[in-house]
Amino acid sequence: MIIEVFESANDEATIEIEIDNVDVSRVLPFRENVGERIAKEKLKTLLTEVGPIEAVNPDEPENYYAQNVPVWQDGDIGTEKTTLMDIPHHIRLRVVLEGVLQKYGTSDNLQIRIS
Repeated sequence: MIIEVFESANDEATIEIEIDNVDVSRVLPFRENVGERIAKEKLKTLLTEVGPIEAVNPDEPENYYAQNVPVWQDGDIGTEKTTLMDIPHHIRLRVVLEGVLQKYGTSDNLQIRIS
């Protein structure tokens, strides 16, 4: 999955964030917005509604969990001290989008596109 961040009405993204092992089709309400630009205010609203498509099915955990996500053990993303964890798709996506809002949220024209 790729998240593109646009800080203006330009057609060129300011940054692209690639997120491995996350399936946006497993995340409500973002699965309905794939490929569309989402304005900052709408993004904030959608983040309050984030959740899984369905509960965990023990026979198909990959439908709920993003598999083998690298997580920094010491909280410092600049180090190589990582472990791999299975994290729910919706939580991984929400954390990344919250980070985008923190970093770029001062822009009045902020838009994101998930593909």
